[in-house]
Amino acid sequence: MARNNQIVRLLKLIRILADSRRGLPLKTLAERHGWLLRTLYRDMAALEEANFPIIHEEGRFRLPPGSLRVPDNQLQPDERLALFSVRQLASGLRETTTGRALERLWQRLSGERPDAPLLLPKDAVRTVEIRSPLAIDYGIHRRTIALIEEALAESRPLSCRYEALSTGDLTARIVEPGELHWDPALESLYLIGWCRLRQAVRVFAVHRFRMVSLLRERFQPRPECRSRPALRHAFRVWRGGNVERVVVRLSGWAAREARERKLHPSQQVTRVAGGDVRVSFELAGLEEVMRWVLGYGALARVEEPAALVVAVRSELEHAWGRYGLQQHANAIGVLAGAPRK
Repeated sequence: MARNNQIVRLLKLIRILADSRRGLPLKTLAERHGWLLRTLYRDMAALEEANFPIIHEEGRFRLPPGSLRVPDNQLQPDERLALFSVRQLASGLRETTTGRALERLWQRLSGERPDAPLLLPKDAVRTVEIRSPLAIDYGIHRRTIALIEEALAESRPLSCRYEALSTGDLTARIVEPGELHWDPALESLYLIGWCRLRQAVRVFAVHRFRMVSLLRERFQPRPECRSRPALRHAFRVWRGGNVERVVVRLSGWAAREARERKLHPSQQVTRVAGGDVRVSFELAGLEEVMRWVLGYGALARVEEPAALVVAVRSELEHAWGRYGLQQHANAIGVLAGAPRK
């Protein structure tokens, strides 16, 4: 009889957790149904061991919506591998609402425990290997991301202190958030929003916020703060005021690489004499494209605009000055011609 009581209690507990939208503290459940608190803790441990996707947030327990729905059919090995691969690619979003939803989906469909290591499914044929984009640990920025998402959901501005990459200076700002944007090339999460300090759309690296708090007031969301219009003319995420035509001539392996890749929607690649290519873009902001050019060393030469020509030349001269030894010239020449892998 005691065994039957335990089964009935577990089934009843599962239903309560699945029906609760915000979750319930175990103490409340114990008082409401006359259950012993220590018994409920044992029950929760048993449910987690049975791979129920229990969510425990701020002292409340619940099951995700739809968790009791029986799937139409079991996942096939290739489908499970596909979901596993998406989970790896989206690891940078793990601290966001979207990332947590993906984790719950993975747990529900794969049967993996929440604390299970990220392992390739045993029944999958290994055909693709994916490196998880973990350049930045967003776990330490969990509170910042949570406040940003709350501000986005409620259209409330953020008071923050932000550290500039170029100078390291901290500035106090009020930002009306528009959208969180993940850039896979930079392996970074950004907030696009209206900066009241600059009176313009700005793109902020989430990991450079040093303090964030939510204000009480509300604002009207701005369409220009969505990623598509905000980053339309950005090389990656840095924005400038004026759109300019950028033309770069590439040689050797850099020319071959340029023919293979699409770096920007406006990109045009034209073959020129000697196997070189001329790559052109329509961009607002030159800092990121300058970094791209410098990465090719002697294989890249900027042709337009004049300001970018001067900036690249100045950077190269400054770099040479930091070494300044003529005997390194031969080694530098060898490195400049070395192909990328």
